[in-house]
Amino acid sequence: MHISAILLLNLKGDVIISRFYRNDVSEQAANNFRLKVIAAKEAGQMPPVTLIDKNSFLYLRHSNVYFVGVTSGNVNPALVFQFLKDLVSIFSSYFDKPRKVFDEASLRNNFTLVYELLDEVIDFGYPQTTAIDLLQLHINTGKMKKKLAAKQATLDTKDLTGAVDWRRDGIVHKKNECFIDVVEKIELLLSQTGDVLRNEVHGEVQMRTFLSGMPECKFGLNDKISMENDMKAGKMRARGGKKPAVSLADCTFHRCVRLGKFEDDRSITFIPPDGKFVLMNYRITKNIRNPFRILPVIQEVGGSRLQVNIKISGDFDPKLFATKVVFEIPMPPNTAICKVKTQAGRAKHDVTKKAIVWKIRKFPGMSEFKLSATADLMSSTNNKEWVRPPISAQFQINMFTGSGLQVRFLKVYEKSGYQSSKWVRYLSKAASYKLRLSS
Repeated sequence: MHISAILLLNLKGDVIISRFYRNDVSEQAANNFRLKVIAAKEAGQMPPVTLIDKNSFLYLRHSNVYFVGVTSGNVNPALVFQFLKDLVSIFSSYFDKPRKVFDEASLRNNFTLVYELLDEVIDFGYPQTTAIDLLQLHINTGKMKKKLAAKQATLDTKDLTGAVDWRRDGIVHKKNECFIDVVEKIELLLSQTGDVLRNEVHGEVQMRTFLSGMPECKFGLNDKISMENDMKAGKMRARGGKKPAVSLADCTFHRCVRLGKFEDDRSITFIPPDGKFVLMNYRITKNIRNPFRILPVIQEVGGSRLQVNIKISGDFDPKLFATKVVFEIPMPPNTAICKVKTQAGRAKHDVTKKAIVWKIRKFPGMSEFKLSATADLMSSTNNKEWVRPPISAQFQINMFTGSGLQVRFLKVYEKSGYQSSKWVRYLSKAASYKLRLSS
């Protein structure tokens, strides 16, 4: 795989910075992209991979800047997009200010630094290192740092050629801590009778590590296969017997994880980067826990009135709270007047959404709330039957996982033998949560 050129363009298609690594792409590439993609009326619907004059343009947008990779060869699109995402992360680490993302002005004001970074991350079209810590070790204020001492130069060579280029030696923290956030997005589709038609959880394990030295971490989840292995080895007896296990449909890891160890015994072993990173992404499709039970009764009376009764129960631990809860109950487009009463939160008929929007700031677990509404319907000339869209919900619940995934342990080993603190949080959100009102 090779990338012939990297183009950074603004929303008008003007070139902010361009870097050509090979001569198989003409200087007209930026102009072609501007005319065919940015200037096109359907620019918002253009595919992220576009073929123009036998050149492939792969692009993404960050703020008011297009990041474009151009190649004349047959490349793996996933690798190019991953490189472009890494490039955005690199620039963010250099240019981001508090509460403000980098934009066109940041790039123009630091063009020397941008060119140095583009020369460092790609060599003759082949991506090299995208490790931010390593780049910041070499490139600081737009000029290459002075030559390092012999000891540090040896370290740099090891970082460039070895496996641990995401972490440097000599890191010291006054307090050694690990913060683990398990964030899940729930996709759930229920039939009119409450049967599950589709359920899936997409999750990621986010970490923030502040550990001194070069620690080695071992991470354990209640994954079905790893727990079965522990049961066979007798390790679970010491932890109080068998615990609920989940079955991972698939998962991907940060490059710091030793995949060989995971394939052998399902253990997640790694030397972590310093600071924030995503350790793993996963997907689970079985035994998804539904945090809410929705019981709707919607009846049309005489063709001119609609009666709505909704009962919603929180099916999770009573010690927990769901926040930012929003239910959207669809209403006919010819609704004239709608009177709504609720036991909790606020609800009103939103004409633009053609739905009753019911917002509850805090929804305690194992509690139950009801909504009732009466709507007067205007007479319609087309007499079309109302096709009932599904009820949809948005929410987030702290310390709850729809998949049941749990962190069993995190062990930190470092030659100095220091003690570290670990903190774990869980958060579940609704990605797509719908209950059909018609078959």
